[in-house]
Amino acid sequence: MQNNQIQDRLQKNGTQNTDLLLPFSGKSISKFFTDACHLLSIKDLRFHDLRHEAATRLAEQGLTIPQMQQVTGHESWGSLQRYTNLTDRPAVLEFDEALKNAIKNHEMTRGGDKI
Repeated sequence: MQNNQIQDRLQKNGTQNTDLLLPFSGKSISKFFTDACHLLSIKDLRFHDLRHEAATRLAEQGLTIPQMQQVTGHESWGSLQRYTNLTDRPAVLEFDEALKNAIKNHEMTRGGDKI
């Protein structure tokens, strides 16, 4: 769809704010999601949970932290880290094991000198 077609559609739907892709507010989307979950008997799932899931999936796909920040809009790794749930993921477990081995090897050689 071309830019002018998008603007025409937005104007036709009653919004002049061309910064919006869809003529919905975050609140109305969240309510629609909550109503859909209720209709489908899905409990304990919020629209905001999808942001956590997306960040986790991006990390699993191998995106770098700056790439994930660009997609999610997080300015710092600290805030993005709260959205990624990688503690049970194989790559994180492998990294953790490699880090433990590196520390163990470093301690055994005291920074390069064999004990």
